[in-house]
Amino acid sequence: MNTDDYISSTILQAYALGRLTAGECAEVEQKLTAHPELHGLLLQIKSAPKEQTPVTYRLKSRPPEKSGTTPPLYSRIRRLDPERSIRFWRIATAAAVILALVTTYAAVTLQASLKQSQSAFREMLGRTLELSEEVRLASDPLKGAAGTQGPYVDPAYTHIVLHDLGSPGNAELSLFWNPRSSEIFLQIRAVPDQVLERPFQLWAIREGNPVNVGSFRMAPGTIKMSSIENATAFMVTREKKTGESVFDPTHVILFGKAGG
Repeated sequence: MNTDDYISSTILQAYALGRLTAGECAEVEQKLTAHPELHGLLLQIKSAPKEQTPVTYRLKSRPPEKSGTTPPLYSRIRRLDPERSIRFWRIATAAAVILALVTTYAAVTLQASLKQSQSAFREMLGRTLELSEEVRLASDPLKGAAGTQGPYVDPAYTHIVLHDLGSPGNAELSLFWNPRSSEIFLQIRAVPDQVLERPFQLWAIREGNPVNVGSFRMAPGTIKMSSIENATAFMVTREKKTGESVFDPTHVILFGKAGG
């Protein structure tokens, strides 16, 4: 191929058989691109016998291309732009990284929020159980003080109502006494405000003598006192200011017999 105006059938045949070098193939392909009519000749050469007389083809001159027009070959072949492909993959990779970071952040935030919610729920549940127990004990103080079976439902306990003897300490007070175990519980319900801070003394009458069972304050609730055996009655006195546990009959305000 010494000129751009001619091409030999031998060269086309060698091209069709793959006997040309890379540079020669590139030159032939340029002519095929510039002269579409060579495609028909190339097909004829491929279908013709291998031994044939060499023929030189004169290439038709092509008018100069107008600006803005696209060669026929380019209208059928779409070339890829390497830079555009690289930019696309860079953008896709960056988007994937950003999506992974956002997903990870959302997962970590959700996990932390879930842990806080679980911790708050456990605290609330614990507090609810505590309040339930406090309500249960408040509604059933004797049962909470004496165990699973309260004195007021245990037939072993004797219920003694301590009656007011007309003194100012006008309180509702019940005493539960177990003659076998000698345990004593005081249940205080309604208390006047003037006696809340005043100390009182519980006495048991045993063999005709008063026995000190312990001091207490007249506050609503259940109080466990000292144990006593063989009691026939119980009394409540106002404790002296000196703190001495000396029985004074004039200070008796509540009284109740063990026998009813």
